[in-house]
Parts: sequence; C-alpha cells; structure tokens
Amino acid sequence: MGPISRFTYFMLIFVKINIPLLMERYEIVYNGEVAKACPNPNQGVIELSINAYLNFNGNTREVVEFYAEVFNVEISQIHTFGESPSDPSFPLPEEAKNLVMHANLVIGGSILMFSDVFPGMPYTQGTNISLSYQSNSVEETQQVFNKLKVGGTVQMELQKTFWSESYGNLTDKFGIQWQVNHNAL
Repeated sequence: MGPISRFTYFMLIFVKINIPLLMERYEIVYNGEVAKACPNPNQGVIELSINAYLNFNGNTREVVEFYAEVFNVEISQIHTFGESPSDPSFPLPEEAKNLVMHANLVIGGSILMFSDVFPGMPYTQGTNISLSYQSNSVEETQQVFNKLKVGGTVQMELQKTFWSESYGNLTDKFGIQWQVNHNAL
C-alpha cells in the first residue's frame, strides 16, 4: 500500500473516535433533525457540515495550542499516530509515533481539525488544507464523491472502512482536497 493510503489509514482512525466524542458534548443536527441528544443541551448545537482540515509538518501540537489561545477555547483532543491501534500490515515508523494524527478545536460552533503529515508525504505551506464532508447517508456520500471526482484525481475510492460504510478522498478539478465520509450516527 502506498504512503497516501497508509497515511489515510492512520489519520482517520481518529475520525471514528472524534465524532462520538463531539456527540458527547454537543447536540448534532442534520437536515433539521437531532441525530443524537447531548447530555447537556446547553453545551451547544453543531450542524453537520463541511469542516476545514489543516495539515502541518511536525508542528501541529504547537499550532493547535496557538489557535486555542488565540480563540480562547479548550483543546477538544490531540491524538498521536503512536496512540493508534497497531496493524501489522501498516507498521508505524518510529519518527511518526509522536506526530499528531488528529486534533480539533471547536471555535464559535465550527470544528477546525488538524494533523501532521505522515513521514514521506508531501507538504507545501499554504496548500495544507482539505475539506471534510460528512453525511448520514451512504447514497448522498456516493453522489457527492462522484460529482467531486469528475475532472479530479482520486487518492482513495469510496470504500467501506472500520469507521465508515463509505469513505474516500480526492482532489477536485479545482485543486481542492476533499475527505468524504459517511457518518454512521
């Protein structure tokens, strides 16, 4: 498996963890309906939407701490590649273990997500962002993915993963990187 697929595997282990953690703190709303009520409804409401995902070259923890201070918010979570479940098919390089696999901040009701690039993956400052599209419908996920991939480049076709019935990532014809994920709530 190539480095993009290996990176996607390690980075997105925490997508499965991230959504339930957010659902514990917030009421998740999709198409006007509550997907799951939070224990404390006064903690907030998040509309399922498109979120920015920022990638950095080994300094994500510093970036997350900086933005948390700037926006006066708590760090929702920071997970390293070394904390991910091990898989003999994808051995984790030593230099990746302390890198941030996934972190997020909730800023004014929006979720800003972060990750270090996996060792060996390309990194260009200023183009280190992707958009994460989440849907409760496999059909909607497929429709959106199929429309986005026209004229673009698919890095990972939509497929069943351990966290989703349907996940894939691509770069659209305008150079925008997308992560498309069915969100089983």
